[in-house]
Amino acid sequence: MRRLLALLLGIAAFGPPAAARAQTCAVTPLVRSYSTADAGPHMASGPFSGHPAATDASSGVAQPGANYSVRGALAIDQSYFALAGRAGGEMLITGQTSNSGLARSIGDVYDCLQIDGYGGTGRLHVPVHLNGRAAVEFSTSAGYEGTAGASASFVVACEAYVGSGPLLSCPVTNFAFGADQAIDTVVDLSFPFTFGTPTSFHFGPRLDTALGYAANGSEGTLAGFANVELVGALEAATVEDGFGTALPNATITAASGFDYRHPAPEPHPIAAAAVAAAALAWRRRAARDAVRPSR
Repeated sequence: MRRLLALLLGIAAFGPPAAARAQTCAVTPLVRSYSTADAGPHMASGPFSGHPAATDASSGVAQPGANYSVRGALAIDQSYFALAGRAGGEMLITGQTSNSGLARSIGDVYDCLQIDGYGGTGRLHVPVHLNGRAAVEFSTSAGYEGTAGASASFVVACEAYVGSGPLLSCPVTNFAFGADQAIDTVVDLSFPFTFGTPTSFHFGPRLDTALGYAANGSEGTLAGFANVELVGALEAATVEDGFGTALPNATITAASGFDYRHPAPEPHPIAAAAVAAAALAWRRRAARDAVRPSR
């Protein structure tokens, strides 16, 4: 909790030298999150709060023939994030108007890093262990032939830069959930750096969960659901030289005070409890759902 509070307040947890380095970065250490939901009315919860954010929106009476809802939830701290999303129900397909319900959860972690112990340039690797599952089912009536369905898309990416540039690219990893599946993998967030030079570091998880269709002149009905739960945890960062040789004695100093070399082995209790509660509620709701189409 102390680490999280220090991070949210932008306070360096280890004294003036680190704070001085943070001032040379283009970003201030910060954790933020928000979630939005669109199903007729637009809703947002906890924008850029740094706390668990969740939304819930239903199609309501404004859309005749539409009986669906979307939900999104996100909890995040420096080393851990948990995401959950649900879109489900049914809607009439009209020939000229597309329709969809979308839940979007976004988290961001910003930090200022300085890597020492060697000279020249190197490459930093920050592994993220992802675990999760998706349950996706949908069906359309025989009269409609087009693009429709329930789906979810998860992206985790990062960027790093020195001062105002140049931008150092990191890999973008995308997971698309169009059918039932489980995920257990490690994503490597990696970028080059210069030893002894403060480097801004940003990584962010994003989860979109949707139910909808594209109008193509034909009519029908769409029914289905997408339930997604994902957890990501940072693993021990490693440093290499320009030739890919490991440098175990390199040090990583973070303005946030977070130890990238030795991240906490367990998820933050705030994040874990928030999304666990949301996931339980959604599973109970899913058990009551009348819509159980087969693909």
